Amino acid sequence: MSKYLYLDMRLFVLVLLILTSNLVDAQSETDGYDNNACRELTKEEIKDSIEVYKLTLEGDPTNTTILYRLGMSYYSLHDFQNALTVFNSLIEIDACYSYAFNNRAHCKIWLKDKQGACQDFEHSLNCDSSDSYIKQEYERLCEQD
Repeated sequence: MSKYLYLDMRLFVLVLLILTSNLVDAQSETDGYDNNACRELTKEEIKDSIEVYKLTLEGDPTNTTILYRLGMSYYSLHDFQNALTVFNSLIEIDACYSYAFNNRAHCKIWLKDKQGACQDFEHSLNCDSSDSYIKQEYERLCEQD
């Protein structure tokens, strides 16, 4: 069995387990509506997602979408150091991935690196000057006296 087929099978089984557990939750609703559709993921679901993303990256290590989702998963768990590492890898692949710079800046804020965060916000704006959210964040944090 090839390495990639084995990874695909492991990924399929993991995704199937996650989806099945979500279906069971949805079916347990008494009013017939899936009130969980817009809920936040639990820490366990996020950790499961991280494992799926890691498996996916074993077969496609330059997949920027999966790297971004992995970084955001770590960020949502407040694991800012791992999130920072993932966003660094993403930026190495795509030097103008505006949201990667933006989210790396937020990691740096949590890690008490204001100067690094401001540099990332600036770089993000250089990549996408039309993003008003990033402009506001930059002005709020970096243009203070």
